[in-house]
Amino acid sequence: MFRLHCNKCYRRPNSEPPAVGPFHLTRCHHILCASCVPPEDAPGAEKKCKVCGAHYQGIALTRSLPGNVASYFEDPHCHLQLYRRISKFQADQRTSDNLGHWLQMQKTEEMQRQLAAYHKMEEQFNEQIRVERERIAQIEKSIAHYEQVSADLDRCIQIDSSSASPSPDLEEESGEEARARRYSLGSSVDITLSD
Repeated sequence: MFRLHCNKCYRRPNSEPPAVGPFHLTRCHHILCASCVPPEDAPGAEKKCKVCGAHYQGIALTRSLPGNVASYFEDPHCHLQLYRRISKFQADQRTSDNLGHWLQMQKTEEMQRQLAAYHKMEEQFNEQIRVERERIAQIEKSIAHYEQVSADLDRCIQIDSSSASPSPDLEEESGEEARARRYSLGSSVDITLSD
């Protein structure tokens, strides 16, 4: 740490005579005592830092300082430890993010390999389906051929049957001739027996 003092007149808070007001921290990072701070009613052009001459804009150093201002008056080792914790936290988060990204890439590559295998299986199934369709088409063609042959055979059998069967007149004549032969044979037998 450092001893608080005015960067213009080098007065300290416990100097004699005591300061009439609080010290101020300027926007240009200078500390001024109340005596070196430009008066509030001074014209804007005259409100300048007495150390560097920049336009004055400051805040009173009291116990109710904002956090971003109070950190300038704290032990830098605390901020170093905080920085180390912040740095470690962010490094762990980057490592976790990199690990998650790597795992996602591995998963994507595995899914791509599975997809390629599925595409290969699909091609094989499509080839099998094509072969089976060709076989079914050949079977259907063979069935149609045998059905045609069977129909032709049935027609030939019907034609042969109709040409081989005698007409009704011929059947009647054959029956009369048979009766005549039986009668003639019977008559000859009677004549033989009578003799």
